[in-house]
Amino acid sequence: MKLHALLVLCFATASANIRLTDQQLKEYVQVCLAKTRLSQGFYQSGDEAQKILTEEQKSCFLACMFKRTGIIDHDGSVNLKLGDEELPRTPAIEACITTAKEDICKLAICLHKTGKFSITSVADSPRYPRYH
Repeated sequence: MKLHALLVLCFATASANIRLTDQQLKEYVQVCLAKTRLSQGFYQSGDEAQKILTEEQKSCFLACMFKRTGIIDHDGSVNLKLGDEELPRTPAIEACITTAKEDICKLAICLHKTGKFSITSVADSPRYPRYH
């Protein structure tokens, strides 16, 4: 998946889904770009520039955004309660937790690949973000 599509499609809609203000979203993106040592240019650039990003850079950016929005808690545990609904601990989610062990970047990309944990999936059950 292209980082640009991931950022634009998932995170641009995050403000409505997770009730982030534009300012909060901008702040989260800036913090996560800095934590993953990505420049603002990668966030705004086209597909060509983003092809050089490593899987680790993409997954760590996603992990940072998941932590900022509360999908992954500060201790690295997965928050299965999204809004009023609690997601079942499926074999796929369990496999992510087991496989990733303490690597939050691996955990984030694995959860994202299950289809249960993308920022856009929160649209059905909006909630306020936690501040870390």
